[in-house]
Amino acid sequence: MIGVAPDPVNQAMIRHWVEAMGDENPVYTDPEAAAASVHGQIIAPPVMLQAWTMQGIRGTARRGDDAQAQLLNLLESAGFTSVVATNCEQEYDRMLHLGDHLKTRSIIESVSEEKQTALGVGHFVTTRIEYTTLAGEPVGRQLFRILKFKPGTGRLGAAERTLGHARESLDWYIQSLELDPNQLDLWEHAVNLHLELGDPRKAAWALKKCITLQPKADAKVDYLRRLSEIYENQIRDKKLARDALLEAVEVSDASLTAVESLVRFYERHADSASRNVKLDLLWTAERQKVASLKAVEPILRIAHFAAWKQNQQAAQWLCECAAALGAASADLPAEPQTFPMDIETLACEDVASLLFPSDLLQGQRRMIQVVHEEACRQLRDVFLRDRLALHVGAVVFLQGGRLGEHEHVGSQRVHLLSHGAFGVMRDVLDRHDHRDSQQNRQETGE
Repeated sequence: MIGVAPDPVNQAMIRHWVEAMGDENPVYTDPEAAAASVHGQIIAPPVMLQAWTMQGIRGTARRGDDAQAQLLNLLESAGFTSVVATNCEQEYDRMLHLGDHLKTRSIIESVSEEKQTALGVGHFVTTRIEYTTLAGEPVGRQLFRILKFKPGTGRLGAAERTLGHARESLDWYIQSLELDPNQLDLWEHAVNLHLELGDPRKAAWALKKCITLQPKADAKVDYLRRLSEIYENQIRDKKLARDALLEAVEVSDASLTAVESLVRFYERHADSASRNVKLDLLWTAERQKVASLKAVEPILRIAHFAAWKQNQQAAQWLCECAAALGAASADLPAEPQTFPMDIETLACEDVASLLFPSDLLQGQRRMIQVVHEEACRQLRDVFLRDRLALHVGAVVFLQGGRLGEHEHVGSQRVHLLSHGAFGVMRDVLDRHDHRDSQQNRQETGE
């Protein structure tokens, strides 16, 4: 492969290099000292040879006929997705001067047979690079070797784990992750080893890495459920445990597995109010998907929500609907009756009222009432004659108000807070204006 340096050798890059490396040799930056040296002019540090032809952080796309790119893609398709540089050897024909413009010619010198290394099973790929000026004058060459390996196949870490040496095994895994932090299976091993060593906080940290790297929603839910268990049972942080389950509900688009885990969490902590608020919000979102009574999936999900709210009548009827529409018995939260349900029954008002129940609206009204009472408590001590103080108090409430032990419900919560707080503000200001008008009439004798 032929490459051309994006820029000629220049003073600015040399200065940045020596400042970063702490190299104070004046022949790199001082024209007078360089002129008095054996070189007679400014030279570039020899080890910068490769730097002049590198393409930057973003790099450039390789051509489809690039043999090196094809080789690396072939190895990655075979599972050798991790990489670490192992060797770099340089030879110099002469020093580089300001204005030299380089080009390279890269050759794949060798690919080793599959080898077992401490990091994992892989292949060593050796590339030789020839450096010349644009005019073709040789200036140096470089041998560069990398290891392309399969993550999670490291010999030493796995061996130590097999022998029961958790600390030594963890140390090897950490070294491998420092070289390549995208090894999901090694992070999973790290979670287990941290727990084995009695460090749940580091286990939670490693588990968050797994969540970040995992692209599949179902697997993310499993990680988040495990993270919640660590927070709840070992770190003893109920809030973080709940937040992990709320995230699981969000990333999975409210999968039944994630929602059930959140419901069980609320039940363990005797928080039926938060459970019902969250289920009402999910119920409200799900019923928007029921375009007709033939939408079996939303009906089935609403049946589960009803069962978790302990609304047995709604759960029973909705299970009958789902069963009549073809849902499997194993997926139903309640046992359907033995008699079949016909289309007339499916379309009756009783079934529709379960899909769009009035208790949801009543529940939301109760939430607004709670917000209203909380707003009154927050604003009780505000001096009513000072409108500015009242305004600041309302803003503070809107930004930092809370619903006691009630669930944070995202935009719905902000919406309800806004209505509740502004309602209180309007009532207080109306009373304030009425009292002021009475005082004015008394003072004027009207």
